[in-house]
Amino acid sequence: MSQSPVTISSTPRPQSDDDLRDIEQDVIKRFSIKLNNLALERNITAYAGSPLGAQDTVFADYLLASTTRFCLIEFKATKDNFSSENQKALRVELFKVLANRKAVLRRSLDVHYMCWGTFESDCLPGMSTQVQEESEMLGQYAPCVAPYMKAKPKLEKSEEYPPESFAEHFFESQQFGSDLKRFKRYVRDLSELAADTKQGEGTIEGAVCIYIEAIRKFKSYRFKGLEQLLEFLNSPNQALSPQKPDRSRKPNTLGM
Repeated sequence: MSQSPVTISSTPRPQSDDDLRDIEQDVIKRFSIKLNNLALERNITAYAGSPLGAQDTVFADYLLASTTRFCLIEFKATKDNFSSENQKALRVELFKVLANRKAVLRRSLDVHYMCWGTFESDCLPGMSTQVQEESEMLGQYAPCVAPYMKAKPKLEKSEEYPPESFAEHFFESQQFGSDLKRFKRYVRDLSELAADTKQGEGTIEGAVCIYIEAIRKFKSYRFKGLEQLLEFLNSPNQALSPQKPDRSRKPNTLGM
């Protein structure tokens, strides 16, 4: 990958579980807003960027999908919270599988990611003291979590990416995520670990964003199951009006 890792100068430690939950929710919100902005800048007309709610136990916190690429994302308040994954029974079982089945490990590296909050010191005009800028970084899930698991697959250290760069690799160069067939197989891998549930590709539900040209903005719709998600992603609803939105503003150039 051509993107150089970014060093974050400081990561304050929250003092309570409530702090962590609040910060984690803020990370998800900021990431979702950046996705929406990038979609507008790059004329993306349909995508899913959706928390998965209670399905996170089996799958992940978040589904990111376009017409051709799919991935799962876990969220943490800060990098210091990666170790909490070793308290989750299904994740412990997942790493036992990753350590012994290279095919599942390869799918995981393609499909499964981690996003966490960062804090970097900054100086702003008019402020008497330094302030903390909040942002996010992403990396592959398995390398992020492996140091805290007893079962350790052989992995290289994961590179870290800001959300704008990650989204461009996902939507445009298609270096991140996987195609539908490979994504479905990994969803099945995760479902098989949860033998006492009936969750699978048909039960995944969340929100999909469709750009409606008639009103020149995204609208959010609920989907249930990957098949209905695909119907939304490939629907002609984006072309309800011949009127073209003014989305000519060039995006910021990223250091690729």
